[in-house]
Amino acid sequence: MVQTPDGKWLFVVNSGSNSISVMDVDSLTVVRTVTDPSFENPQRIALSPNCAYAYVSEYTTGNLSYVSEDALINGTGKVVIWAAYVGKKPYDLGVIPAGYTINAVPGTNFTNNNGTAYLVVTLQGDRAIAYVDLGWQNVCN
Repeated sequence: MVQTPDGKWLFVVNSGSNSISVMDVDSLTVVRTVTDPSFENPQRIALSPNCAYAYVSEYTTGNLSYVSEDALINGTGKVVIWAAYVGKKPYDLGVIPAGYTINAVPGTNFTNNNGTAYLVVTLQGDRAIAYVDLGWQNVCN
């Protein structure tokens, strides 16, 4: 789940129902539940730096979906603008506030020679333009 910086909205992914609930924090009520045919077991959600979009990782497909804030807040417009494959069972997301960079930690099926990967997706406009496998090194040995 993620809260907007102004504290007004809380977005909660619902894995079992393949949806995102939008909660009004002041009234503590769910004002909308957003679904999209492309959602398959959404797991994590993060907001873009300007809060115009939410990024949703999907456990089953391994997609990172770019979701319109207009669809979440107002219930209008297309829900999923685009989706990019980041590896099955992604289990964490993070957004670097100074730019449009999403950090995704894939679980499986997007691996380097060590069997693990850390993925950085750089965004330009409404599409992913770079994937960087930074690998995984055990620095304790």
